[in-house]
Amino acid sequence: MMATPGRPSQLRPWAGIRGRLAGTYFLLVAVTVLLISVALLTAVRQYYLDNIRDILDQQAGLAAQFYQSYLGKNPLVQEAPDLAAAFSATTAAAVQVLDSSGRVLADSTAASDRPNLSSAPDVARALAGKAATYSGSTARGEPYLAVAAPLAVDGTVQGAIRFVTSLAPLEALLGHLAGQLALLGILLILVMTAVGFVLAHTIVEPVQELTGVARRIAGGDLTVRARRHFRDEIGTLAETLNYMAAELARLDQLKKEFISSVSHELRTPLTAIRGWAASLKEGSVDPAYQEQGLTIIAAESERLTGLVEELLDFSRLEAGKLTLRRERVALLPLLQSTVAEMQPRARRLGLTLTLDVPPALPEVNADPARLRQVLVNLLDNALKFTPAGGTVRVFAGLDAPEGRLTFGVADTGPGFTSEELARLGRRFAPGSRPGAGSGLGLALVKEILALHGGELKAESAPGQGATVRCTLPLDGMVPSTDV
Repeated sequence: MMATPGRPSQLRPWAGIRGRLAGTYFLLVAVTVLLISVALLTAVRQYYLDNIRDILDQQAGLAAQFYQSYLGKNPLVQEAPDLAAAFSATTAAAVQVLDSSGRVLADSTAASDRPNLSSAPDVARALAGKAATYSGSTARGEPYLAVAAPLAVDGTVQGAIRFVTSLAPLEALLGHLAGQLALLGILLILVMTAVGFVLAHTIVEPVQELTGVARRIAGGDLTVRARRHFRDEIGTLAETLNYMAAELARLDQLKKEFISSVSHELRTPLTAIRGWAASLKEGSVDPAYQEQGLTIIAAESERLTGLVEELLDFSRLEAGKLTLRRERVALLPLLQSTVAEMQPRARRLGLTLTLDVPPALPEVNADPARLRQVLVNLLDNALKFTPAGGTVRVFAGLDAPEGRLTFGVADTGPGFTSEELARLGRRFAPGSRPGAGSGLGLALVKEILALHGGELKAESAPGQGATVRCTLPLDGMVPSTDV
């Protein structure tokens, strides 16, 4: 069943971290126990087999040497019973004495039948003059180990002596050991699986808490904070989540202040337009009064249009759709025309507006309309806050070592505090001084410069004016695309 989009799905018990970690411990321990058990049983079996084989090899060698030294002068058929009886007393294995054809002459087990064993691999090699070992199973399926050695006199093989021992006791021992290992393995698996659950709980509990915190943040509660249980990756995640919540709360507050500031800026021209429109509608006949009202309505309408354009640009910027139309731009004419356009306003405010640029500046690959928007915003701020009698200076220059063109505005206004400098150009960060506005303009300036590959910098101190500097790359390092 698929989870509903937008809602966290409910995990099955074994689908979460706790189940996966416990399952991992179970599989890891189970495989480890199995491998160790197989290796241990194999090693024990091989150790006992090697030990039994060495004992039987030693006995077979002694028997062959004893026969050659003391019994070889007599026929083998005569000495076979005594030879089998003598060596069966020194070992738990059955002893068989065979003639040169492989027929059993004597058997310490007192078996009545005398089979021919020449086809047995160990007997065949012994009759050929080489000691040999063979392990197999009887007709009843009982495992055994046989060691055969030749009985020779003066280099002539007279027969063979064979030691045969059952491996059933060894297999029983190994079976018992396997059972003990199985019980130990099961106990170890259960213990380690429980340890896995406990360890998983120490991980899952803070993760579940973080999940709850994240859901509350998603629900709009930006005051909730996660506890840091451990100084590890989960603790770092908790700190990051808390930082995110704090930043969201800060941005939420900034947006509220931004909306309030924008609403106020929109309300001011609308109030002026509505007031003058109502006054003019009453039919005042004073031409000067009418002219004043129409002038104010036109100015406030232009101001309102500028605010709406800034809002639209800001909306495009937030959506990543602010478009640059690049071309080769001569900066000097653009600066001159913009300063000339702002001169009447500067004179009305009692300010001196100057242009301080070299006679020639290189072209840049830029959007001229956006560059003009940058300069107008900077001049608007400088003219707004510089007191009457002050100076606003537009400057430009070339930073050849850095390959960048610099332009900006310097004023003799009240300047910025360090806090204001830190917030300069941030989104949703209105100014703190009276009449500072929404902060849209400088935010747009900073982003427009960034799209051009440039930067916005400011230098100021309270009461000492401010210098806002813009830089642009000469080579047009950012390609012309919609961003």
